[in-house]
Amino acid sequence: MVFIAFRLRKASIFEAWHYFDEQDIPLFLVRDTPWYTKHNLTCLDKNANAPEDCKEAQDVIIKDSSLMSYSEFISESATAMDVTDYFCDGEYCHYVIGNLITHFDPIHLTATFSRTFAPVFDEPILEALRKKWMMRPFSSLSIGYCTGKELS
Repeated sequence: MVFIAFRLRKASIFEAWHYFDEQDIPLFLVRDTPWYTKHNLTCLDKNANAPEDCKEAQDVIIKDSSLMSYSEFISESATAMDVTDYFCDGEYCHYVIGNLITHFDPIHLTATFSRTFAPVFDEPILEALRKKWMMRPFSSLSIGYCTGKELS
């Protein structure tokens, strides 16, 4: 199974999906987490007693349409997951969730938040693997991570 982040160029991501589909390699597609426009730690430092004030408008942070909306390019062997709702409430995307700082800069998750967030992926990944195991022998299943550089 190959994991691909959605920040690659649209054309190159569709080429990657097509390549993996031709190779019969299942994909687990995850829409990227919010990319904030300002440095969240600066805001949290200034608002230590009111971290809820550190948020950004969702329509500014999540401004591009999800590549998952291009369903005609997504193979039936792919599983897609959008994590936007874990960070954003429909109006704002928050720097602090469950008393944990989500990002250590505008685009990267903190290690602590990542460890607590990881279980969110357990069931969707296991379900994707179960789907593929029913379709083909276990020994042919590939597990890895693609950065996009492999296609250059």
